[in-house]
Amino acid sequence: MSNRPASGRGRVTLMIVAAAVLVFAVGVAWMSLGHANDPAYQQRVTLPGMAGQQEYLINLWTDPHPVEQGRTRVTVQLTSTIGTPVPMNDVRFTPVRPDGTSLQAVPASPLPDGNEPEAGLTAVIEFDQPGSWTLITTLNAGGGIERQARFTIPVG
Repeated sequence: MSNRPASGRGRVTLMIVAAAVLVFAVGVAWMSLGHANDPAYQQRVTLPGMAGQQEYLINLWTDPHPVEQGRTRVTVQLTSTIGTPVPMNDVRFTPVRPDGTSLQAVPASPLPDGNEPEAGLTAVIEFDQPGSWTLITTLNAGGGIERQARFTIPVG
């Protein structure tokens, strides 16, 4: 009696298991794209890069979260789609009240070295009434390139 069919089945089984593990790992990696550092809010933006137009992520955190009426620290970070931080020249936050009136833009400051998120900028925003606010986030990534993202922030 030959042992070849059994060893052939073992190799096939091993290859199937290895393929399943690989597919699972790729799936987990794919699902984690776009979820850098688990921000409270996130939007995609396209910026020119070394390889032409490239997609990036604008990650936004609020403290406290969820946002309550009053002063809130807002932190922003620009990353590649796989979560690599990208330095920004400056950021401005323009809060828009639920009734549509815009407040004065608030410039963000770099976080002190060693603070998370890496290459993040932060500012304190005064949300003076409850409701659904819009936070217009204007990024300057250098070279005269500005991009805006609009985040809807529910304020309790």
